Amino acid sequence: DEKAIPYKRCGKLIVATNEEEVSRLDALYQIGLKNKVPGLALVDRQQILEIEPYCTGGLMAIHSPNTGIVDWKRVACSYGDDFMAGGGTILTGREVDTIKDVGKEIRVNCKDKSRITAKHVITCAGLYSDRVAAKAGGKSSPTIVPFRGEYLELRPEKRYLVRGNIYPVWRFIRIIS
Repeated sequence: DEKAIPYKRCGKLIVATNEEEVSRLDALYQIGLKNKVPGLALVDRQQILEIEPYCTGGLMAIHSPNTGIVDWKRVACSYGDDFMAGGGTILTGREVDTIKDVGKEIRVNCKDKSRITAKHVITCAGLYSDRVAAKAGGKSSPTIVPFRGEYLELRPEKRYLVRGNIYPVWRFIRIIS
C-alpha cells in the first residue's frame, strides 16, 4: 500500500481430489501452520463449494484467504529504486561462479571472468536463489522446487466461475516435507 503497487487479495485454494493428495495436503498444511501463514484453514468438500461454487471434485483443500496477486516485476523495481536511492548499484545479467567474503569486501566472480567487489552484496536470482546462496556459503536447504503456474483471464461473461486462485496439490510435497 505504501508504494501504491496495485494488488488483488483474492485468496487461494489448494485442492486434493484423491486420498493420496489428501495426505500430501495435510503435510503442506502443517508446513503452513509452522510458518504462521495468517488465516490458513483446512476445508472439506462443502466448504470448498462455499468458497468456489464451481470447484467440484475436491475432497479437501487448504484455504489461504490472504493470498493475493501482484505484479512482481513492479515490486522488484520498487525495491531496486529504494536500493539505488540509498546509494546501491544494481548489476544484472551476471552468472555467478563464486562468492567469497575476504574480510573487508565481498568478491563475486562471474562465469564471464568478470569480478565484482563490494562491501555488501544482495543477490536476486529467482529460481536459482538456492544455488547462488550455496555459492556464498549459505545453507543448501531449503531448495527451490519450481512448478509451472498458469494464469488465465476469463471472458467477462465467465468470470463468475472462479473467485480466487485454485491450485492442485503439488506432487513434490514429498520432497519438501
